[in-house]
Amino acid sequence: MNSQDRIDQIFSKLCHERIHQIARLTKEAFTGNRRMPLESLLTFTLTQKGNTLSMEINNYFKDINKRENRITKQAYSNQRMKLNPEVFIELFNEYVESIYEDNNYKTLKDYIVTAVDRTVLEIPHTKELREAYDCERGDNKHDMRVARASGVYDFLNDIMIDAQIDKYTTS
Repeated sequence: MNSQDRIDQIFSKLCHERIHQIARLTKEAFTGNRRMPLESLLTFTLTQKGNTLSMEINNYFKDINKRENRITKQAYSNQRMKLNPEVFIELFNEYVESIYEDNNYKTLKDYIVTAVDRTVLEIPHTKELREAYDCERGDNKHDMRVARASGVYDFLNDIMIDAQIDKYTTS
């Protein structure tokens, strides 16, 4: 299976009830009849190209031939607030598993060759993130607003296997 087939397979899972259960922050989320239901919200989020949110919304609704039904930035933000980010981790893990399940990946002397790297990220200055990433420390001038990120990369197969973001003090 090539990478495009794997991506298509992941997108086909967006309509599965198991993914919907993971994606909902509450049981009431995404149960009504909306112009951007959960499957569309996931597809939209996964296919953004880095334009402004207004342009992304316009282009998405144009691409699905429903330009007259496009939503506002505020409506998108309200829908996104109901979305559990864990759904993207689940989809990512399923994508990575699909690569190694078909036994058609590259190895070096039967080993998967990986590299690990880490970096420091500046995180947005919100109370929730400061608490989650233990950012209350710092010098007297500024709060320390950083976290550590690390990743495991399979460079023979050109795929990130795993990535984590954690407190700056995490080794």
